[in-house]
Amino acid sequence: MVLVGTEIASADKNTNSSELSDWLKGVFNAQDIANIVYLNLHEYVHTQQKDGGRILLDQCIQEGAADFIAELATSKKISTNYLTYGREHEPELKEKFKTDMFGSSTYNWLYNGTNVSHADLGYFMGYEICKSYYEHSPNKNQAIKDIIELNYADEQQVISFLDKSKYYDGTINKQELSAKYEARRPYVSGLYPDELKLHTAVPYSLTEMTILFSEPMGKGTSISLGKGGKEHFPLSDIVGFSEDRRSIKLKLSLKPDTEYDFLITGKGFMSQTGYPLKEYVVSFKTKP
Repeated sequence: MVLVGTEIASADKNTNSSELSDWLKGVFNAQDIANIVYLNLHEYVHTQQKDGGRILLDQCIQEGAADFIAELATSKKISTNYLTYGREHEPELKEKFKTDMFGSSTYNWLYNGTNVSHADLGYFMGYEICKSYYEHSPNKNQAIKDIIELNYADEQQVISFLDKSKYYDGTINKQELSAKYEARRPYVSGLYPDELKLHTAVPYSLTEMTILFSEPMGKGTSISLGKGGKEHFPLSDIVGFSEDRRSIKLKLSLKPDTEYDFLITGKGFMSQTGYPLKEYVVSFKTKP
């Protein structure tokens, strides 16, 4: 089954979008009702693809493949905001994507219309990779089959697909690119009060703590239970970020002589440049 949200897909510049987000307003203003055919083909390709990919490269190829095959099927050049912008800025996008593609964050590339001014540029990157693969393949019918049936659960197959596309010069070095990506991720640089980071027992009368970050953070947060579960989770509320967004204050509810732990993760905590925070475990014990 293919389910298409026609209330969005059939909207255009004449649709009243005054109560909707700025991103949807932009989508409607640039949208042509004739694209409904391409959109249905795009979604139909998705029903024939294999699941399993979780890194950015997988997800972008999966979306870009649906765009590219839809374009082949209609024999009409697709016109979307992300493809238009992507073609105009391809060299810089290509270099940035090369560093990001083995990471897990989609923040800068996919499903991000409310976060950035130019959304879904990962669709463009995946489209260009698939287009390059097709153009460099002597057997076009086999190329179409390869593009649609790529096994995203097999990372080596995806990397091989990228290499064969010849979109990038030379062989892709995953280890080197992953290291560059990790170097861009923010991290927890400290805790306050100091006893928390020194792993010494803290007073159970403590009502607040502060997490310090290596750089200013975005709007999101993500805190989860640690190994001790709910019984050893010390937080009662989130006070909020500091003005410079380099720290966040949390409310505590503690008992005496108890061990506590929780996780700070990159699922919500991100730098303002869109890189997920490196996971950090906070653990401490209270005094008798």
